[in-house]
Amino acid sequence: MTTKNRAELTPEEWLDDIEGEFILNQEVTHPDPDFHEMYRRARTRLELEHDVLESLSELRRATGLNQTEIAQRWGRSQSQVSKVERSLKP
Repeated sequence: MTTKNRAELTPEEWLDDIEGEFILNQEVTHPDPDFHEMYRRARTRLELEHDVLESLSELRRATGLNQTEIAQRWGRSQSQVSKVERSLKP
């Protein structure tokens, strides 16, 4: 591993450094002063997207519609609806 500051690492070097493990809730540092605001916005957006998709899946089940019926209403394929719902599972 290189002796660079962690903020200077490339994504490939990050992957080499983590040895297959992700560390959660670790303070992220970056030299760009706008990084933390961009990170906060991105995280908020992802959480919102997840909540919306989860709500849609729950509503579909509550109304008794199947994935094919939802797909027809959305103008998408059933497999796309399935992929969206599967993406929510841990």
